[in-house]
Amino acid sequence: MEKYRPYERKLRFRKLLPKRFQPQSEPIIKVRIFYSSHGTERDRSGIGRHMRGADIVIPEGTGWTQSTSQRANLLSQGALAPAQLRGSYSPDSDDAQHALWKRVYKSGKPVAYIDIPEGKKLDNKLDADDTTMLAIVSNILTSPRTPHSQSFEELVRISRAAIIRHGKHQSGREDYMIKQFLPTVKTVIAEKEELQKKDTVIVELILGSVHTRIGHVLKKKGYEVQRTFSYSPLIFDHFSEGLRRGIFNKSMDDTFIARVFLTEIIRTITEVPIDKDFDKLSQMLRIVASQYSYDEIKDMIEDYWRQGEPEKIKRYFTQALMSTKGVQLPRTEKELNVFLGIASGKRRKKRR
Repeated sequence: MEKYRPYERKLRFRKLLPKRFQPQSEPIIKVRIFYSSHGTERDRSGIGRHMRGADIVIPEGTGWTQSTSQRANLLSQGALAPAQLRGSYSPDSDDAQHALWKRVYKSGKPVAYIDIPEGKKLDNKLDADDTTMLAIVSNILTSPRTPHSQSFEELVRISRAAIIRHGKHQSGREDYMIKQFLPTVKTVIAEKEELQKKDTVIVELILGSVHTRIGHVLKKKGYEVQRTFSYSPLIFDHFSEGLRRGIFNKSMDDTFIARVFLTEIIRTITEVPIDKDFDKLSQMLRIVASQYSYDEIKDMIEDYWRQGEPEKIKRYFTQALMSTKGVQLPRTEKELNVFLGIASGKRRKKRR
């Protein structure tokens, strides 16, 4: 693991000096991070308020290009409209992107990227296919049981290995972003005379909720870091929590992996519009999946395989969840709010 040299050493020395003696050639860099899911426009609610006062905006964006960066900055200047940047980068959905671009539009804030650009490959050991986990869950668990050589137990083993690979890939990606952070910010400051005159430059990072490690590492490097979460309480479903455990190299037992399977099955069959509120849906998935044991999930999935009728997956698992634990899945956003005990349906933000 990289041994970081704290940015804080320089800041401590500067703070000890009277202001008139402090060097003005290099502004102090402060970091603000807005964490959210990036599946829907509502996931980014509150981002406009959080971006106020920021000097530089750095969104998450794998596979970005120079054209992406140029277009984002043209948008900031008002030369392009938000709709013209739809589909411009991963991993955001079009709606989540639109929420961000509406706030950047005509803001005059420079936009930069520190994520992995197009064509850049990480170390082969970390360069896992991002779809590995989804392929295992979607193509095997929710498909008819065409003769699979794997038993349920073998699928648990394979899936755990896939989550670990996926987590290492994301950890490597985060290391790359952390390494690029300071050089990228310095480049933007060097290009903007108005930023060079500032005592402090505030950098706004827009990241997915699973990437909290970036904030922790930047803080360890000595930056002042303010973190805001778009939703509170922030509860990850088992799929997202599995990814975080892979990133932080934490263990996952068989029951946890089985609950990852059940999470993705419920996500497949839910009638609640996924494009409404990803965070509330994730909270519901975590609550439901947590009620079932390894053996209960194994029995449900193996029974479904024996039936071999993929077109009936929704009916089968809806009935199985009810008969095993009496759980009835919410079908509308109103029912989801009742299920979660959210009377008003309003979202809350959490700042640290």
